[in-house]
Amino acid sequence: GQITHGDEKAYDACCYYGALIVAALQGAQKDTLISDTFYDNHRDWFGDRTLHPEVMAIAKGSYKRPGGYQDGIRGKGYIINALEAALWAFWSDKGSFETGVLSAVNIGDDTDTTAAIYGQLAGAHYGYKKLPDKWLQRVYAKDFIMCVSSWINYEGYIWFINQATPDMKELINSARRNSIPSKSIVSTVSTSDSLLHINMPLTKDTASNIIIRKAIDPRGNIGDLYDGWNDRILTSSHFNLSVNSDKSYPSLICRVISGEKLENQNILRFINCPIEFRLSILSNLILPSGITSVVNYPFVIDECTRIFYYSNLVRKKTSLGEHSIQKQEITTTSATHVIGAIDCGIDVVVVMQLPPDDPKTIDANLNQICECLKNKNELNTDKNALNRILSTHVYSNRSDLEKQKTVFHVYKEILNIKNRHGTKQCCNYILYPINIFISHQNQQNIIYTPIEPSIARRVEEHWLRLLSIAKMQQTFQENTKSDIPKTDLKEKFED
Repeated sequence: GQITHGDEKAYDACCYYGALIVAALQGAQKDTLISDTFYDNHRDWFGDRTLHPEVMAIAKGSYKRPGGYQDGIRGKGYIINALEAALWAFWSDKGSFETGVLSAVNIGDDTDTTAAIYGQLAGAHYGYKKLPDKWLQRVYAKDFIMCVSSWINYEGYIWFINQATPDMKELINSARRNSIPSKSIVSTVSTSDSLLHINMPLTKDTASNIIIRKAIDPRGNIGDLYDGWNDRILTSSHFNLSVNSDKSYPSLICRVISGEKLENQNILRFINCPIEFRLSILSNLILPSGITSVVNYPFVIDECTRIFYYSNLVRKKTSLGEHSIQKQEITTTSATHVIGAIDCGIDVVVVMQLPPDDPKTIDANLNQICECLKNKNELNTDKNALNRILSTHVYSNRSDLEKQKTVFHVYKEILNIKNRHGTKQCCNYILYPINIFISHQNQQNIIYTPIEPSIARRVEEHWLRLLSIAKMQQTFQENTKSDIPKTDLKEKFED
């Protein structure tokens, strides 16, 4: 309250209402929440501060007026009126979230404020499952909101673990060890003055998955620690691991697709970025660089778009035999994985816009380039056809490829790199779960739970729609700006 308001009434109203929400999350019954003695019974929560008299009057039950509006309840923007109206709606909702929201709105005046305040406490008390299904189905970006909520829940859990005493941590970890796979459990941990409930979806299998990430930060080495939640390399600790080559590699991919199909418009997926990594990029959790900068391609992808992808990688990895791993202690608490293998080589994507009149000739030449790179054939392309490509954007882990201006020049540079056996750049990190490498006593607090795939796909679709809209708006604005001088000049000459 003091951050945004100088009035102590706003500060005290937030303190009191926040205390109600905390109590609701801890499982307090409704009678406890609306009790006239709630403040007195939780006096230690408020420190040595006494509530402002107008807020204290609300805490003592001034909102309990059966007539609502007729008895003077007003949903105004003024904090005292707003808090009183929201609590009146909660007190009189007859155990129904829907009834309470409608009462808060129908009381009039500043309806959205009253309903929003009501929803905080009522939502904490009734829970998600008590929300009207007919409303849930119409919530915009519902899956995205649920995904973010799960993420916040996880971060809160980790924060609490870091604050807990050793005895409390053991209670939590004991509950986690005894949990049933793929079920949600509620761990109840005793503190000196309250009970804290932690609701976490736990699975045994997800924590042991090997994951792959594009090497946005190319400085990684085998043995480096990795934070899978925030997709970043950690430099605080390092494991000394033996390294050898994987002779089952190399991996060679070369293909061209059209942007006509909806599924092809997700270029990050086309270049083999895992979905969680794509979400990290789309949500700006991490800044794209190298080949993942393709997410910043400035134009809308459509039937005239062609995407050329070439990847030629070799893998170096660590041995994971029982005798090769010596369990170690670590000091960092945010590491979830260890870089156990690295794919190095060439990774490049070229995005082109073709003229709409006759793209078939250009397509034939692009496919010929692919065949030559895969089979080492001689290239005999129609350069005049390739010169008709309207725009070309190159994204790669290599600067010598990114500076090329055409797909033909990219092709020539790939051959040059291979012929001179140039430096192999990092392209992918293969990340092994950290519990393989650390001693047993450190494993309990490390949990990495991937987002449910169906939710992740829906969240990604939401982000891609927003990205597409932003590109269309930018194109429209640029076109509008370019037309202004022409229109202005025309009007002046006509005058």
